[in-house]
Amino acid sequence: MIKRALAVWAAVAAIVAVMLACIVARNGEIVFPLDDPFLHLAIAKHLAEDGVYGVTRDTFSAASSSIVWPWVLAAIERVVGDHRITPIVLNLVAAGALLVHVGRRTSVWTTAVIAVAAPLAPMIVLGMEHVPHAWITVLLLSAGIAARRGQTPARLLVLAGLAALATSLRYESLALVGILALVLSMRRQLVAALVLGVAGLVPPALFAVFAHAHGAPLLPTSVLLKAHAGGALAVLVGNLHEAPHLVAWLVALLLVTGALRTASSEAQRDARILALAVAALVAAHLVFGRVGWFYRYEMYLVVAGAYAVGRAAPHVASLHPGASRAAVALAVALLLVFPLERAVAAHLATVPAAGNIHDQQLHTARFLQRFFAGEKVAVNDAGAVGYLHDGPMVDLLGLADLDVARARGFAIDHPLTREQVRALSAGAKIAIVYDQWFVGAIPDEWTKVATWTIRGNRVCAFPDVAVYSTDETDVASVERLRSLVAAETR
Repeated sequence: MIKRALAVWAAVAAIVAVMLACIVARNGEIVFPLDDPFLHLAIAKHLAEDGVYGVTRDTFSAASSSIVWPWVLAAIERVVGDHRITPIVLNLVAAGALLVHVGRRTSVWTTAVIAVAAPLAPMIVLGMEHVPHAWITVLLLSAGIAARRGQTPARLLVLAGLAALATSLRYESLALVGILALVLSMRRQLVAALVLGVAGLVPPALFAVFAHAHGAPLLPTSVLLKAHAGGALAVLVGNLHEAPHLVAWLVALLLVTGALRTASSEAQRDARILALAVAALVAAHLVFGRVGWFYRYEMYLVVAGAYAVGRAAPHVASLHPGASRAAVALAVALLLVFPLERAVAAHLATVPAAGNIHDQQLHTARFLQRFFAGEKVAVNDAGAVGYLHDGPMVDLLGLADLDVARARGFAIDHPLTREQVRALSAGAKIAIVYDQWFVGAIPDEWTKVATWTIRGNRVCAFPDVAVYSTDETDVASVERLRSLVAAETR
């Protein structure tokens, strides 16, 4: 099984290599399909080089919703230098470890489903923490379910370590820790439940202390800004519309749970509890979590769902031999209806999406670094600019700017007023923003000198980004910017 799992990983690695080759051939460099990975790289860069946890070297900013990922990247940068390939290599290693673990406990078909439906190759190229998070999620599920039958001090230590790793990678893992703690409590494994719960809370608590010491909220700004508003029902309806593939996995998990209701052996009961725990995790995410943006938010759910179904499949077949064909047909149907469609879409979108980021966000960052190095600038996509531009920055979206986040009431959809934009961007020589995000909020004294447009937009919020000179009374600055932009676009 391990050899077959490694073969699946090799196929994924080959797809990743092809994607990277196409991206480099298209752009001349490694570019990620989203701007967000550059936020992590920017924080890591400033941690390693300046000792500042921030998207710029000037100010603390908790723009990463992963506690540990920027620190890992910073530690590696201190040793090998700043390389964009680093997060991709880390993701490749995590993907291999994930597939080997799954291959040891399920079938090659489960590893193949995870590779395709996650979708693993695009998530690796994305360069964020989602692949390691999916791997740790599966390990934590395995350890948590096994702990129902008792534990040794060594197993408790492993369980605590996995819980801490999971929540340090993504805050969503707090739900998984809570679900597993409840499972262990119901089995009267109270010590294990307590160890699990406390260990899972340690990373968020440590970050809260760290942020508070820097005058920031207890949660990362990115988490607060992106938190859903409108109530659980509104979130559920929106997520069901945006992520119907999660409904497919939820149905499959509930069917597996029902099929194993007569489980008699310990292994069968483990498989049933595992499927039920993952179903509860999917349901919690649908009510409280986020979906979309290259499928990254729900990747860990797809991996956990496939793993749980794969673990349960042999037991379902042994208990219901006559229903095996119907179960296979249903599983194939569920896979074809939603997860496979999104997987194909993600694979096809990766290279053009990276081209979009190159043509818009990286182009903006390089322009600002070339002509406004050391000067204050205002933008609404902070990742690439924070990574490449050496100077103060106003992030008018708020992810990398606590003052802006406060002005928005820590709600990313809450618009800024004209007066707020004027006050927040004071001192900035130039602003490059989406007009659609600041309707009625652009200060009167700003002068639009150009609009940059990308073709074939797949991932940027809008294909057009506006370039403004921020002081119309400074005629020399306006004309200088106009000439620079004209020269840039020739």
